[in-house]
Amino acid sequence: MKIDNIDVDSAIASVKNLLEKERDAVKELKVDRRSLPKGRWYQEDGYETRQVIDIDIARFVTEYRAQVIKDDQGNRCVAAFPDRVSRPVQYGIGIKANAVYMSQFQRLPYDRIRDHFQEQMGIPVSAGSVFNFNKKAYEKLDHFEQWAKAQLAKSELMQQRIDAALSPHQAWH
Repeated sequence: MKIDNIDVDSAIASVKNLLEKERDAVKELKVDRRSLPKGRWYQEDGYETRQVIDIDIARFVTEYRAQVIKDDQGNRCVAAFPDRVSRPVQYGIGIKANAVYMSQFQRLPYDRIRDHFQEQMGIPVSAGSVFNFNKKAYEKLDHFEQWAKAQLAKSELMQQRIDAALSPHQAWH
């Protein structure tokens, strides 16, 4: 079947093929044989499939255990933690990025972001933490912003726009 020059059957088959490769769980549903008419012989004849695409919002905690060794003098040597792991308990990059996204792109108030993390994932994130995540993101992006402005100022297109602004009657080149 075609709709607006789109082969619908082919599109459905393509999506099914893609999804079949990307499934995370399979739940087999068996026929309740007690509900079948008596006196007949039944044999398995394959199965029909239906897929539900969903998201799984969950808290994920990674514990890093740095090996500690002592020498014969009692001096300790501790394995290095990853650079981003600097405190005994801290928020991961996923929480920080999601909070900044909700705050800056979706424009949600800090208290609603706090409620989202608590109610949806059971993660206590204070409004103050969201503020700090935004501040850190701003600080990390400051260097990029300065670089981008410098690149833009050097660009030919920007020079043309400046020239056009200075002489409004001049046409674009």
